[in-house]
Amino acid sequence: MKLTLVISALTFLSTSYSSATLAQTVALPSNNITEPEAKSDIIPYYKDEPAMQQIPMRAASTPETLGEKDTFEKGAISRYQDIYFLYGNPDSKAQLSFKLRPFGGINLFITYTQRLYWQLQKDSKPFKDVNYSPELLYSHRWSDSVETPFGIHHHSNGKDGLNSRSYDDIFAQINHTYINDNYRIKSAVRYFRLYDIDKETNPDIENYLGNFVIGTSFDGVMPQLFGSDGSFEIEGAPSSQWNLKKGYVQVTLKFGLKLAKILPQIMIQGFYGNGESLISYNHFERNFRVGFVF
Repeated sequence: MKLTLVISALTFLSTSYSSATLAQTVALPSNNITEPEAKSDIIPYYKDEPAMQQIPMRAASTPETLGEKDTFEKGAISRYQDIYFLYGNPDSKAQLSFKLRPFGGINLFITYTQRLYWQLQKDSKPFKDVNYSPELLYSHRWSDSVETPFGIHHHSNGKDGLNSRSYDDIFAQINHTYINDNYRIKSAVRYFRLYDIDKETNPDIENYLGNFVIGTSFDGVMPQLFGSDGSFEIEGAPSSQWNLKKGYVQVTLKFGLKLAKILPQIMIQGFYGNGESLISYNHFERNFRVGFVF
């Protein structure tokens, strides 16, 4: 199986990107309103279209909705995880993330996420690390609120020699969404097993990354303070040895400004632990960043 499927997916994405249209996930009403122009603070699940949530590996953000009704066209490329820029010290972080559904009527997805760690405080403004994460997954939906994606995932920083970091994993995940009139709670648990680990440069990486991730997001909480689109997210993973000195916890707050709706959402994020970037997977880090999610 190796990475033939993943490499083919990246080739297809790169050739399709210039002609494909990037489409943001569109929120449709959940209170029996059928007019296309109607809006709702809650993004529902649809009985006639599959929807999948995804916990991005290694502290990207908590579950994202994959496959809302208007982005399910065959061959269209659209946003997958959050696209953002966060300023911090000693390094800032930016992320690009897209998804592709190559076959209509089949819940098979090719995804690509790239995360950059940028040391803006240094004179030459170097990138400390750039992480590449293509993924091939299939999602089975059991009900309006429960689904189980599974697939293969490649992780690499694209370097060679002593700075090279890479591994693959095979994963299965359970997602659950609870929605009421005021807020939405999304929760997910992903179990994964690492394979094809670079034995030269990161032989012990599984000791730091563990074998599962838990994430929960609360959307629409405290609308008086953060607006109807505000969300609070928490994600974490213990090490495979349940060592409290390994693993990580990440907390993210996203909200818009009521007086400046044309601006992107503000994003505040804190990270505590190991494994945020591949180059420093075995270094304990505390990072705080502020920026925008687009």
